[in-house]
Amino acid sequence: MANERSLLNEARIERPDDPLKMIAEAFEASLDGIAITDSEGRFIYMNAAHISMFEFDDASEILGKPWTELYSEEEASWFISFVMPRLFSNGSWRGEVVGRSKTGKDVFQEVALSVHAPTSGIVCQTRDISQRLFGDFQGAQLQQILSNVEKNTFFRAHASALCHDVANFLAIAKHRLSRARVGLANCMDIQADLSAIDEALNAAATLSSQGLSEQAVSSANLHLDAVSLLVSVAELCDGAYKDVGGISILSEVGEARTSCDPMALARSLTNLIKNAAESGSRRQVNVLLCASPPSFHLDASFEELLLGPEISGSALYVAVQDEGCGVSKSNLLRIFDAFFTTKNGLPMAGCGSGLTMLRELCDKDEIQVIVRSSLGGGSQFVMVIPAADVL
Repeated sequence: MANERSLLNEARIERPDDPLKMIAEAFEASLDGIAITDSEGRFIYMNAAHISMFEFDDASEILGKPWTELYSEEEASWFISFVMPRLFSNGSWRGEVVGRSKTGKDVFQEVALSVHAPTSGIVCQTRDISQRLFGDFQGAQLQQILSNVEKNTFFRAHASALCHDVANFLAIAKHRLSRARVGLANCMDIQADLSAIDEALNAAATLSSQGLSEQAVSSANLHLDAVSLLVSVAELCDGAYKDVGGISILSEVGEARTSCDPMALARSLTNLIKNAAESGSRRQVNVLLCASPPSFHLDASFEELLLGPEISGSALYVAVQDEGCGVSKSNLLRIFDAFFTTKNGLPMAGCGSGLTMLRELCDKDEIQVIVRSSLGGGSQFVMVIPAADVL
């Protein structure tokens, strides 16, 4: 019994003397904003995260003032007419709203509201989602760019096929016309009609030939400016990964024209940046576009893998480097397999196309890929893209 009393006394000693103080300290340490109003809607408490979110210097600037101070007149009116009836009817409400900071900036928030029944006050928990929304917007822009590239590629391919088909039909028609002329050599009226048909066919054949030659010239002149496309892709990725260090983009090249599949190039760079940003370091990812092999540095003990043909002649080098967990020698080849990824150096199932598109470009002899990785020291991926007019 004595031992039991001793244990109970020790347990009492270890319990906090002031639970309310402990709760208050937890509120202040929270990364989410927390605020409480009285029954009249005036703020009686606001933690440091909430104060910072709305750019106040300290709580004294907002305590005692109504919650409507943090919203535009239009947003506050919507709150009163739509949110408040549901809040007091259900006891809680959750949604996304746009606040207004002390300096007048928009504050994009996800809020969870609940009614404190004894006082009829409101408890608000909120987090700033502006970065997430910006990332979503940037992602949508990236998808639009990729979609436009895909459409242009599709229409060019089908326009070329259509020209080929028209040329075949014209050749058949010309052949049949020649045979008809031989059979009707003495009928002058029909000869005149056949001559008119012949002229029309010649005109159509000329147009078809021009379409085909334009397609050939387009390919021969390497129509796509890879620099413009890939810099746009990297800039859009930057918005999506600001919270893990962002993307540093440096282009030493103003223009480089290539015949490589633009859709595949854009998606490959997107995957490389995504992998680098999610490598675990939460540090800035470096992207460099240059006309010669890049000078990024890694730990001396790195492993190296080369895929695709060696590129002779002028080329655009696109390098992506991170300071993440790196890839072991045994996993270097596997990272190009669909649904394979590594986290903290350990292989596990992924959920995307991975770097398979990059490998397909190598298999088609369109580009070369150089991979250098040091386990625990980061990775570097370099796409070597054949290009003309590298400026």
